[in-house]
This record gives sequence, structure tokens and C-alpha cells, in this order.
Amino acid sequence: MKLLPLILGNVIAAAIGTHALASPPERVVSINLCTDELVIPLADRDTIKSVSYLSVDPEESPIAAEAKGLRVNYARAEEILPLKPDVVFANSFSASYTVALLRRLGVKVVTVPSPETFDGIRANIRRVADVLGHPERGDAMIRKFDRDLANAQIHDTGKPPLAVIYRAGGYTDGGSGLISNILTHVGLRNLAVEKGLGRWAHLSVEQLLLDRPDIVVISAYRTEAPSEEAAVLRHPALTAYLSTHRSIAIPAKYWGCGTPEIAEVAKRLARVAQDKTR
Repeated sequence: MKLLPLILGNVIAAAIGTHALASPPERVVSINLCTDELVIPLADRDTIKSVSYLSVDPEESPIAAEAKGLRVNYARAEEILPLKPDVVFANSFSASYTVALLRRLGVKVVTVPSPETFDGIRANIRRVADVLGHPERGDAMIRKFDRDLANAQIHDTGKPPLAVIYRAGGYTDGGSGLISNILTHVGLRNLAVEKGLGRWAHLSVEQLLLDRPDIVVISAYRTEAPSEEAAVLRHPALTAYLSTHRSIAIPAKYWGCGTPEIAEVAKRLARVAQDKTR
């Protein structure tokens, strides 16, 4: 019986400790652009102590304006530790050495996976919002995401248009990942999938022209920078094809990460798909 007060004391202490760990973090760091895109809109700004350097680059980041003024990092432990973060958000592809070192030193690191589905995006939003102590903001973000997706579908009773994603170097996106899910949601057929191509598969300009897609989606990335791979997108034959067929250039920054920005891609695709002028 004498042990009862001690046991109760330990239980109460454990409960207090758990509550303290579960309280909203006051010092938040993100070391990856894909987590920046969730942390910046979901966290209280004064709690954000640092975000990745890519977040402030308008060529890389769809939230560059929102990230302006925030301290940036290059995912190095020596930058992060002096900030004394309560939590560090990292993507599953973030610097593994930094993540391992931070954890070894007792820093709480939350790894956010790269989603392959819309449900995966929703799950990531909920996870980040919950860790930040703002589940209601996560719910609001998901509602907006769902509204945007609902407004990004074509309602054509005919055969779905054939679309192709075309990147620098002549790469396209097949498989069953997020890109294919976006095209399917909008109401488009993916040329790369119909050809049995996987992710980051190569598709020559000549083959693209032979396949005659209804819509060509150029995934534009730093188009002004001199690059041999980017030159493929300026191929005269491709340029001529684009002048007589439906096409759209969507900056890579909008679908580089599986975040709610994906809905913006879907909306743009729906608009070009509904354009019957070509």
C-alpha cells in the first residue's frame, strides 16, 4: 500500500510529461521545400524559426512570397541546432545524415512522406497540422483542396482527351503515381500509361509526334537557363505541333511536391482540356 502514492505520482508525472510533449511547438524548423509548403500556411508565423532555402526562390517555390522574410537553412545540423527547435519537419528524401544526427541528439524530427495519392496529401496535411497544434487549420486546408479538385474535372461525354506530360530532356510521367492520378481525376488519358511507360521514362519528340496527343503539358523548369536538356522543349517540330494543338506550360514548382498546390495543376489542366479552339 505504501507503493500506491509512488505509483500514482509516477502516473501523474508521466501524464504531465506527455501533455508537455503534446503541446504546440514554439520553435519550428523545416528543412525541405515540400514540408515548407505545409508548415508555412499551417504554423503561427512567429513560431517558424527557419525554412529551406528553396522556399524563397520563386523559380522553385509556389509559396516564395509567403516565405519571404523567414530565415532559411540548407538542411545542415550546425544551422539547425542553435535554433533549439521543438520540432523539425523533413521530407522522406531529406538529408538522411542530418535527420539521423538530429534524432541522435534528441531533436524531434517529423518525417513527411512523398504522397502518391490525394489521400496521401490529405494525410500529410493532417499530420503536420496535428504536430503544430492546429488541426482545425489542417481541416480547412483539406476542405479547400477538395473544393479545388471538385472544380478541376471535365464533363465531356466523349472519349477522354489523350494528354502527355513532357519535361526537359524528353522525359514523361507514366506509372500509377500522383501525376497519373491528377490526369485521371481531371478526365484525361495519360499517353505514357497507355504506352506502358514507367515514371521518368524517355519519350523522343519524334515518338510524341507520331502518337499525336490531344494535349501536351510542358513541365517548365528554369526555361531561361541555358541547358541542353531544356533545348528539347524548343525543338522546331515540337514547337510547330504545339502551335496547332492544345498545350499548356505548367511550372514544375506546382507539382514538384505532393501538396495542395497539386489542385492548381488540376485546375489548369481542366481549363486547357475544355478549350475546344484547337
